[in-house]
Amino acid sequence: MQKQRFKDKLVLTEGLKRYQDKQKATKDESVLIGTVDESSKFDTAVLVYISDLHIGTFDLDINWLIEVTNYVLNTPNAKVLLLGDLLNTAILNAVSNMYEDIAYPQEQWQIAVDLFSALSEQNKIIAICAGNHERRVYKQTGIETLRQFAHAIDAEGVYAPYYANIDLVLKCADSPNGKFTIPIVAHHGDGVGNISGVKKLQDIDSGSYINTVGHLHREQLLVRGMPYYDPVTGRKYKKAVLDVILPSAGGGYYAKEKMLQVNYKSPYLALEVTAVKNPRFEKFKNSEWAEEEIIPAVRTIPIMQAADTAQKNKYIKIANRIISQKEKELNHEFLLKINDLLRWMREQGVEITSEVRTALKNEIKQERAREDKKEIVLKPLGNGKE
Repeated sequence: MQKQRFKDKLVLTEGLKRYQDKQKATKDESVLIGTVDESSKFDTAVLVYISDLHIGTFDLDINWLIEVTNYVLNTPNAKVLLLGDLLNTAILNAVSNMYEDIAYPQEQWQIAVDLFSALSEQNKIIAICAGNHERRVYKQTGIETLRQFAHAIDAEGVYAPYYANIDLVLKCADSPNGKFTIPIVAHHGDGVGNISGVKKLQDIDSGSYINTVGHLHREQLLVRGMPYYDPVTGRKYKKAVLDVILPSAGGGYYAKEKMLQVNYKSPYLALEVTAVKNPRFEKFKNSEWAEEEIIPAVRTIPIMQAADTAQKNKYIKIANRIISQKEKELNHEFLLKINDLLRWMREQGVEITSEVRTALKNEIKQERAREDKKEIVLKPLGNGKE
């Protein structure tokens, strides 16, 4: 089709020209679009989501947050996404009371810098999204507290005022090129009171596998089927999409007033992500809606709450003792059952041949030998050394 040509054209004023120039020079920084390529090192990544810390409130467990940070520093394949409301920033005319915070905004900002600088130095942070608590400062003052925070820890390149849209690339032996890309989308949250609030992220990237929001102060995970059309192959596919609402770790008196849930020991959600062959691919590869050949596999990762390694080792020792004791009790119960079986056979007049008797005796001897090897002595758990 021939391009339409106009005989008469609008005369561009200096104001219109300046506006055109400003648009050309303006970079849209509202959405962070990036790639995290770990394909040369890892086939598995641990995504640690941290949201709604509300630093400055009395109910943030700062010691637990330090432990989570140490976990990330000592886990080579761990990456962090900070999804807003890191600072409580209760200011004049805010819904929360500025006089109830135990730290003023400047101190809150410095605590965040102290906490996450080491993570930035190791390139652990892949996204920093602003929350409504930070944005209210921007609306009233024009100061972006989280942008300044990102600049202070040398992570301004991963700052996202609103959305973070990131392709995570992992090593994958089953892929023809040895790589697999997992698109993930994150946002602080928009206040929608159910999981449908996370589904909005599908509009940002229809190919995303993991959609995550915070803001709602609760933890929720939902796997749903997502049909989509691939314009490259011309095929219709079905895939599983994970929608995640993150827990909070603080909120102060305002959260109590509104009955918002605070997970004191969970200022994070950690997801272990890898790529695997889809077991349903062969079965449905010729159907109208095909399954993807390679899919992400995701599971949550617990980060043990313990102040130090000695405390963790103590928990492990106690757990091992309990397991050993239970095994001993089960073996004893099994031997009693064998004797009960022999007694029952005699009472019923069942002939117990020498072969049966020998087999049962050998079984009892073997069980007793195994019992002797596993026998332990339980000591009381006092204040002495473990």
